[in-house]
Amino acid sequence: MRSGHPCRRATPSRRFGIAVNKDSPRPSTTQTQTQTQTQTQTQTQTQTQTQTQTQTQTQTQTQTWAWFLAERVRETQAQRRERMRTRLLEAAVAGLVEAGYSGTTTLAVQKRAGVPRGTLQHHFPTKADLLTGVVEFLAARRSAQLASELAAIPPTGDRLAAAVELSSAMFTGPTFLAALEIWVGARTDPELLATFLPLEERLFALMYTTVRDIFRAEFPNDPRVPTITEFTIEIMSGLAMRALLTGRVDRTRILQRRWQNAARILLGAATPDTLLDTAQ
Repeated sequence: MRSGHPCRRATPSRRFGIAVNKDSPRPSTTQTQTQTQTQTQTQTQTQTQTQTQTQTQTQTQTQTWAWFLAERVRETQAQRRERMRTRLLEAAVAGLVEAGYSGTTTLAVQKRAGVPRGTLQHHFPTKADLLTGVVEFLAARRSAQLASELAAIPPTGDRLAAAVELSSAMFTGPTFLAALEIWVGARTDPELLATFLPLEERLFALMYTTVRDIFRAEFPNDPRVPTITEFTIEIMSGLAMRALLTGRVDRTRILQRRWQNAARILLGAATPDTLLDTAQ
């Protein structure tokens, strides 16, 4: 056994020549744990905030899509409802033209449209409701046709002749025939008359305004224009009804031309001798 100092194991500082300051403070275990907990809490809060933001964005996107899809569903339902309503009204118009007022029953309209009974009753519970819808439907179509024909008149054309032509056109065709059948029914049906008359008066007011404005384009400040407008509409409607009974469309055209001449004379734009017409 060797003599001398007892064997001492070299510490890492001695082994690698690292100087160790024995006086430097070392972090305690409690402080290290506290720092670790703080960092963990901060990370947890950050993750929580991120998750909350993600959930909020997801909810917003979900609500947006739900609103968008609901709007599309509502639009589709409205479109389907309008298509079915138009289908029923077109069937009723065709029935009025072909079978007349007495032959246009709700059952006949249902069969012509090819729909279940409940579908017709859902849109039009009674025949009066159906015919009122027909009147509105026809008025809209006649108004649209009138506006289209008015827009087609050349700016330099004969405005007086155009006013008479348009007035005559408003009392011809299937839409007029269907409306005429409703006139017949309303004469003896107080309920139908009560709903039909205001709509018909509204339509005639629109007709009057349109025809008057056409006249005024050629006679802007003439006080006789309102009277000539009323005469034109009444004469054209009377000629149209007469033609339905007699079938004399050629005669109707002759009388229409004579009224054009008369209106021009009454407005001071022609001499009385232009009224002479040898056509019979």
